[in-house]
Amino acid sequence: MKSVLHLLASGLLAAALFDVQPVHARTSAEQSTSAAKPSSFDQKFVSKAVKGGLAEVELGELASKKGTREDVRKFGQRMVADHGKANAELKSLAKKKGFPVPGNLASESSKKLEKLSKLEGDEFDKAYIKEMLEDHEHDVKEFHEAAAELGDPDLKAFVKETLPVLKSHLQSIKEIENSRH
Repeated sequence: MKSVLHLLASGLLAAALFDVQPVHARTSAEQSTSAAKPSSFDQKFVSKAVKGGLAEVELGELASKKGTREDVRKFGQRMVADHGKANAELKSLAKKKGFPVPGNLASESSKKLEKLSKLEGDEFDKAYIKEMLEDHEHDVKEFHEAAAELGDPDLKAFVKETLPVLKSHLQSIKEIENSRH
C-alpha cells in the first residue's frame, strides 16, 4: 500500500513540477496549437480559396470600373467587399494555423484578368458575367466538398459561414445574366 501511495505522490509531484494537465483541462487555443500538422487537403483548400478570393477582388475592381451596366458594376463592388473580407478572415486563420498563405493570383486567374481587361463595353459585361457564373458554380461546389472533407474545425466553420455568401453571389449573377435577355 505504501508503494502505491508513494507512486501516486511521485506522479502528482511530477505533474506539478512540469505543469502537466489532462487533455480535457487544456484550453481550445492550447489544443489547436498542439494539434497535429494540418492535412494536405486543408492546406490545398486554403491556398486555392485565398487565390480564388484574390482573383474575385481583382476582377471585381475591374468590373466596377469597366462595366457598362450598373448591375455589373455593383456586382463587381460587392465582390471586392465580400471576397476582400472573406480573404482577410481566411488569411488570418491560416496564419494562426501555420499554413502557407499565397500572396498573388494563380497564373490562370492572371490570364483571365488580362483577357477581360482588354475588353470594352457590352463585350466586357458578357465576359465578366460568364466568368462569374462559372467561377461561383465552381466555388459553391468546392466549398460543399470542403465542408465535408476539411479536418480543421476552424476551417470548417469558415466554410460554413462563407458558403451562404457564395450561394448568394451565384444567385445574384444568375439574375444579372437573365436580365440581359
